[in-house]
Amino acid sequence: HDLSHDPLRGIESFSPHLSVGQWRGGREVRAAAEAYRTSFQPISFQVDRIALISREGFNSPFEIRYSIPLGHGGGAEGVPRGAVT
Repeated sequence: HDLSHDPLRGIESFSPHLSVGQWRGGREVRAAAEAYRTSFQPISFQVDRIALISREGFNSPFEIRYSIPLGHGGGAEGVPRGAVT
């Protein structure tokens, strides 16, 4: 199933993106923004790789397809289909 073309959901082409959250409308967005504004505490963490994920269908879980190490001088590592690291 090609998720980059799904007329039922208004998707005409693939757009690479990073999802940080999903809400069902402006009211939920404003409520979430206010909650974060009053409770957010910055954190620090180390990022050592970027994972490229995909899923078979809209209701399927995401799976790691490639893992790209950062700062090691190595290339992308393919992950066997269905494997999760």
